[in-house]
Amino acid sequence: MAQRNCTQATEFILAGLTDRQELKMPLFTAFLSIYVFTVLGNLGLILVIRTDARLSTPMYFFLSNLAFVDFCYSSVVTPKMLGNFLYQRNVVSFPACAAQLGCFLTFMVSECLLLASMAYDRYVAICDPLLYMVRMSPGLCIQLVALPYGYSFLMALFHTTLTFRLCYCRSNVVNHFYCDDMPLLRLTCSDTRSKQLWVLTCAGITFISSVLTVFVSYVFIISAILRMRSAEGRRKAFSTCGSHMLAVTIFYGTLIFMYLQPSSRHSLDTDKMASVFYTMIIPMLNPLIYSLRNKEMLGNFLYQRNVVSFPACAAQLGCFLTFMVSECLLLASMAYDRYVAICDPLLYMVRMSPGLCIQLVALPYGYSFLMALFHTTLTFRLCYCRSNVVNHFYCDDMPLLRLTCSDTRSKQLWVLTCAGITFISSVLTVFVSYVFIISAILRMRSAEGRRKAFSTCGSHMLAVTIFYGTLIFMYLQPSSRHSLDTDKMASVFYTMIIPMLNPLIYSLRNKEVKEALKKAVSRSKQACVLVKLRK
Repeated sequence: MAQRNCTQATEFILAGLTDRQELKMPLFTAFLSIYVFTVLGNLGLILVIRTDARLSTPMYFFLSNLAFVDFCYSSVVTPKMLGNFLYQRNVVSFPACAAQLGCFLTFMVSECLLLASMAYDRYVAICDPLLYMVRMSPGLCIQLVALPYGYSFLMALFHTTLTFRLCYCRSNVVNHFYCDDMPLLRLTCSDTRSKQLWVLTCAGITFISSVLTVFVSYVFIISAILRMRSAEGRRKAFSTCGSHMLAVTIFYGTLIFMYLQPSSRHSLDTDKMASVFYTMIIPMLNPLIYSLRNKEMLGNFLYQRNVVSFPACAAQLGCFLTFMVSECLLLASMAYDRYVAICDPLLYMVRMSPGLCIQLVALPYGYSFLMALFHTTLTFRLCYCRSNVVNHFYCDDMPLLRLTCSDTRSKQLWVLTCAGITFISSVLTVFVSYVFIISAILRMRSAEGRRKAFSTCGSHMLAVTIFYGTLIFMYLQPSSRHSLDTDKMASVFYTMIIPMLNPLIYSLRNKEVKEALKKAVSRSKQACVLVKLRK
């Protein structure tokens, strides 16, 4: 009876990412830039594939469909999200909200299944190369694309219908920047158990089937590669799959982070942060991931010859090593800080004294500077009598070592030793800190306390995962699969993407940072007013 007599909502208000006025324009500018890059990157990728005869292969057919899906589901969400920054009340009608949810589910599930289709394509290419064009016939390729589109459309239609048949008699403010299932279900006064069961069932079937397809495909791929006698053949085979493996890891990893987490630590703020990642960042990254690894799709951007002098190259390498190692160690220092904050909150300000904080920052800077100076000196004392073309977009150790005619065994041993000590010590610090943190959180009696504690560490955990994950992908791989193309792709990620993500990761989840930004913007406005008055 309650469901029949309720007053149904006719519109929803999207809360957006933030309600801070001073943050809205900077975030609007940042996300608009990302969206423009996403649109140009994905549509440009489709155009290049469609117009270049060399790219008329099944792999590029799937890639063009992936680019189309990325463009679509980013476009379903981003324009309305940008509206959150411009309007006081970002109102969306009931039908428009349903349409947005349906379209978003369609394209997100399509991407999940398309990645599985692409895994099968890579399996055939590696395991049966001679019959690749026969087995991956145009008819089969169309089926492997049509099936994800058809299934995702039907599943999205089913779930959208279930969601919008519920009675919304509570608040009509959706605590998100687009219409998503979980935030909407928090507003309904209907029984949602049936709906949640269907969500769990369908999501489980979709996710498990696609992950299994990818996993089984790569089991056969890796076994086929390991049977190859030629090291160059193994390297090329691994390189062929590298782009897809990275795309799969980022996409599925984000979904796992968002949905497969204990209820005590789940919050809509976490959902928002993860949603920004897979609705904006992943669609922007995919064109980079695939295009930077394919020689057929590369060209020089601005200059025919990008020349750098010997001293400038040494300075660039030294500065890069200094700051990269500093970040690695600073993340470990921050892990210790989070450990003290969670495990000993009453004595936090005593234990984390200004002197200790300065030491925990000075040590990474000092160590990284000395290590960078040592390695840069070793690298540039070698004799470079081969080609002077560095196969990279900046001066990095490994590409430079390929140009020298000196014996590099000593240098490589030092690289392995120093990198191993730095990486293992920082990872161990983070790991041990989080073992104590998680054990302390699990001992808390209050579910709200556990949620807040997990939320406190969430930003740092995500930053650590992205940074260390990229380094592991880049450096901890067998030599048979290592290539400078892989290095370039990973380097783009940790030299450009991670520095862009870190401010978003920390600021969007931190009230103190938001408050500080508000004060800074307020002071800037006051200064501008004073300048105008003086004029």
